[in-house]
Amino acid sequence: MPGGAVAEPGSSATAIGPKGYYYWPVNRVRALDTRVSGALAAGATTRVRVTGLSGVPATGVVSVSVNLTVLTPAVTGSLTAFADGTSWSGATMSFQAGQTNQNFETVPVTGRGMIDIRNNTTRPLTLIVDILGYSQSSQLEAWNQYQSMTPTRLLDTRTGQPLAAGQTRTIQLSGRAGIPLPQDYDDVAVVVNLTVLAPSRSGSLTVGTKNTPSISFAAGRTEQSQLLKVLDRSGGLSIRNNSAAPIQVIADVVGYHSRINFVDAGFFEYFNMFDEPYRIYDSRARGNASVLPGHTVVLDTYPFVNGNAQAGFCAGLLNVTVLAPSTAGSVSVSPYGASDVTPNISFAAHQTRQRQLMMQGGVLNNFQIRNNSSAPITLIADVDGWRTCA
Repeated sequence: MPGGAVAEPGSSATAIGPKGYYYWPVNRVRALDTRVSGALAAGATTRVRVTGLSGVPATGVVSVSVNLTVLTPAVTGSLTAFADGTSWSGATMSFQAGQTNQNFETVPVTGRGMIDIRNNTTRPLTLIVDILGYSQSSQLEAWNQYQSMTPTRLLDTRTGQPLAAGQTRTIQLSGRAGIPLPQDYDDVAVVVNLTVLAPSRSGSLTVGTKNTPSISFAAGRTEQSQLLKVLDRSGGLSIRNNSAAPIQVIADVVGYHSRINFVDAGFFEYFNMFDEPYRIYDSRARGNASVLPGHTVVLDTYPFVNGNAQAGFCAGLLNVTVLAPSTAGSVSVSPYGASDVTPNISFAAHQTRQRQLMMQGGVLNNFQIRNNSSAPITLIADVDGWRTCA
């Protein structure tokens, strides 16, 4: 699939193994670096071993959370990450020629302990794959655990009407592809790949019930991101076009969490999503300033973790925004105190960039963000939710 095109949907949704999966964040584990193994050839698919590595068990892993990095590609295009041996044909990450790009994705893992990554372009790619967490099967009660599924396309505006400027469209997800309906006592959250196809104007999308933008995009540039979002009480997911022109949007669901607010800290992990994002850092706020080149800011989780410390905080769902940077560059988001500050969000000059990351907490459950670029940046960090680990 050349260029930045997005292929048609793959096979219908099927669960990868039984329900009942616990999530475990890990310190960054490098699973692939083609600078060492050799570039991923045009149109080729590589199998990547993701189990049995440092911090990742050899068996029982049903999905991995990976950070994918494409280093200064020669052409604009896309790649696809999917369960080894399956036939998913959609793109999961797009990139521009000459611009390093990164994306955070949750990918199903089959019994072989590998994932597949396909280069959809006409030129070789330099690719890095880092594991940030994994879900493992459990014999305990399957409340609130992650259900991995084969990617399923539940919205494609190319087959109907584009999303008009300022329009909000709600797509029904519960009751489709095995996604459960919310109950009176719980919520359902989906892991969804969102694609905005070559928009004519720059802008952003707001996905879900919260008011803050979830994805920013530049004119003419296909943008993709994976998000974890709570469905409304009817099982729908709203998508609002904040730009001044119609856009084409694709939504592929790759998994879901249920009972995300059910708390039994003695026996079960749980995942708590805030009603509104908790703004943990804003360089525009009084007393703050732009983050200087080479500087690191600390994200203090104490205000919302302290009252829940007995529940065993282990990972945060972070939404990081770099606002219209003056130069191209990157930031490194990592657990506070970690020595590994490998970049995991790259951005182009003058283009706002947003990414959602599920990350292990560091010292005092805090996080840190380092500005790797050569100019000051305006930085915003929100916490959309946090989870315990069993």
